[in-house]
Amino acid sequence: MKRARFNSFKNKGKKSGAVPSQRKSSPSQAPAHNNADIYSKAPYNFIPLNDRVVKAEPVPVFNRYHSDRFTGYIDLEIKALTPLYIRDALTMEEYRERDKMEQEKKTFINPDFFSPGGILRIPGSSLRGMIRTMVEIVSYGKFESFENKRLYYRAVGDTSKLGLDYRDTMVDTENNYFPKVKAGILKKTGYREYRIYPSKEIERTQIYRINFDKRTGIVDGTKDFKLESFESKDVFFKPVSPQDHTHYRFNKKTGMREAFLLRYAKLTSISLTKDPNHPNKGFIIASGHMDKKHMHWVINEPEENYEGIEIPEEVIKEYQNDGNRKAPNILEKANKKQNGVPCFYITASSGRILSFGHTGMFRLAYQKTIGDHVPSDLKSNNITDLATAIFGDTEKRASRVFFEDAIFDGEPQSALLKTDIPKILSGPKPTCFQHYLEQKPENLKNHPKELAHYNSNNPVRGYKLYWHRTPEGWEEIEISYDEKKFYELLGKYQINKKDFQPYILEEKNKKIKISLNNLPDNIRQIVFESIGIYETQHTKLTPVKEGTTFRGRIRFENLSNVELGALLFVLDLPENLAHKLGMGKPLGLGSVEIKPTLYISDREKRYKDLFSEWAGIEKSADNNKFKKAFEDYMHNNEKKQSLWEVSRLKELKQMLDIKSKPDNSKTTYMVVDEFRKRKVLPKPTDV
Repeated sequence: MKRARFNSFKNKGKKSGAVPSQRKSSPSQAPAHNNADIYSKAPYNFIPLNDRVVKAEPVPVFNRYHSDRFTGYIDLEIKALTPLYIRDALTMEEYRERDKMEQEKKTFINPDFFSPGGILRIPGSSLRGMIRTMVEIVSYGKFESFENKRLYYRAVGDTSKLGLDYRDTMVDTENNYFPKVKAGILKKTGYREYRIYPSKEIERTQIYRINFDKRTGIVDGTKDFKLESFESKDVFFKPVSPQDHTHYRFNKKTGMREAFLLRYAKLTSISLTKDPNHPNKGFIIASGHMDKKHMHWVINEPEENYEGIEIPEEVIKEYQNDGNRKAPNILEKANKKQNGVPCFYITASSGRILSFGHTGMFRLAYQKTIGDHVPSDLKSNNITDLATAIFGDTEKRASRVFFEDAIFDGEPQSALLKTDIPKILSGPKPTCFQHYLEQKPENLKNHPKELAHYNSNNPVRGYKLYWHRTPEGWEEIEISYDEKKFYELLGKYQINKKDFQPYILEEKNKKIKISLNNLPDNIRQIVFESIGIYETQHTKLTPVKEGTTFRGRIRFENLSNVELGALLFVLDLPENLAHKLGMGKPLGLGSVEIKPTLYISDREKRYKDLFSEWAGIEKSADNNKFKKAFEDYMHNNEKKQSLWEVSRLKELKQMLDIKSKPDNSKTTYMVVDEFRKRKVLPKPTDV
């Protein structure tokens, strides 16, 4: 999801062209108090969206010339203010190599700058996407470019409201956290059809726990039986009833261990074969191995002659689309096992399966989709906004603007920096609800216990844009190899570990950390060639230098003065404002300055004289009169202030300001501890 929205307030009685009134400030826009401990930082922020859509003028018939409209082109001079990188397209041979490497769980990386035919260029599609987003923002357009999917979460130890709600769903907090989840066997029963066959309930439970030795992994009551992460096995055991068990945890505030009770059915032994002490069949399931984990799950075998519960197709699709899951895909496991695989699940009161997973504390689907948090006014099919009128859509309207590639007219090597490894581009995604959803004043009281998440009614927050940053230190200085992969790398190049020894920073937990500083050419080449093959966390890129200039063109047909003004308003920015393009934006790459020059075609003269176009009848025109027409349309004569002085566009102006940008320390990614504390973002003008 690239964009999100602030609260929706419908303005009744306003004229269609008027800028909607501004919504009241909320805490995700401005601090509600002086407690800096609840506020976060990030290389991105959000532009609040309008409370309603400003309608476009009537769209003209497409297949003829309109004398009251404008046709021509805008020449663009695009200057890189920081290094700029847009990845090159793949050749057919590279596509084949990529497919082969993906089958081997490797990543094919082409670090070249976009350069079809050997000419450095910015693709017209990249420019088009950036400019359309800007037009949507400034013209109070619809908000449709979001992925309307259901997100998943797991919040076992989370102290925010998300954690409280997660635990209330999965366990009975009034009964010492006795499991609410159900257990069973998941089987593939047809094409895209899966069913869960519920486990028997014995001794008032379907689910048991059993300890294993944290050092050896050996399960209690066995000689040498142990499980790998997320592995399951058929076992036999003697069922027991649930009891309260004393556990201990460390209290950070007091510095003391404290006792608490957990209620579950605890087994003391299992067996791989049936015997008098282990009469009942079931399944043991391991979760992912973590430092504090010391128990596996055990469940009963399914009820006999039970037809099972079908998993809704929608739930199947949502599970498969969960991109943040670290556990193995349980559906893929079920595809390979005729008798199915053990699973856990929850149901609605109707019995409909809502979510399922591999262990008893699995990832839950939110009740609402991302689209449920976008106000209906901003996704209405009954309204045509300026952006749709100008750029068209996939169903009804053709585009009236055409973006050509912007070309670097020079020797490519003179513009390129050396190929390098950027720092890992990872950070909070839409699942980070404290950033992506609007947090109201009541959500910040008793932070983080009242924060709104995706089961709330709070709207998504705004258009996500990246700050301009000083691109210092965007290059990675160290990388880590899995020990096994490192020795495979040495074997491939037939070199000894001693050749790497001066550059090894650390060897720990079967990881070998290498410094990238001052590598000799031969070692540097080996390290760079290993990226994507022996080390898959990083990528490679070859940016163009700061100061590199590209020249492109936007052709347009039959635009009104308002539509042309909207286009020029976002191209011809006020002094010190700049756009962002390409990859590496969080690291400071991609800041660009655009200088547009407008040319209007005199159609009447052109048609009177066959050779008039070649004689240079097209003439340069003044940008400002068109920009003013756009601003007047937005104001509808109600206000005379510049659009840039409207409060939500002040937020945009702040993010585009490259001269007065915040210090890099204020626009870096959160550290893990800050993320755990669920800190929220202030509005851009408060950074």
